[in-house]
Amino acid sequence: MTVRGTARKRSKLADQLTWLASRDILNLPEDRLHGRVALRNPIAVLTLEDGSKMTCRVIDLSVSGAAIVAERLPSLESPVMLGNVQCRVVRYIDGGFAVQFAYEQIAEDLEGAISAR
Repeated sequence: MTVRGTARKRSKLADQLTWLASRDILNLPEDRLHGRVALRNPIAVLTLEDGSKMTCRVIDLSVSGAAIVAERLPSLESPVMLGNVQCRVVRYIDGGFAVQFAYEQIAEDLEGAISAR
């Protein structure tokens, strides 16, 4: 495998791979900025860039983003709305995708802003 990128990107990738390889052996904690939680009602409405809407399931979320499963995968970097929260698609994950919120959310208000009623 050949990795093309800046020295900084290659170093960051090497650090991530080392962490992934070592985390179970060394019992390392999650390397995340914000803790993840599951919603009581994980069903939400996702509005795509073209204005179309679809039902999705929120796997987990934090004040800065969420992991989502939906019938369609939006394009990377595309703007979407998860409930009433502006986001952008930042990566694909196994069976879905992750979004980053445009603004850090208030934890206490997050479920109400996202969950379908």
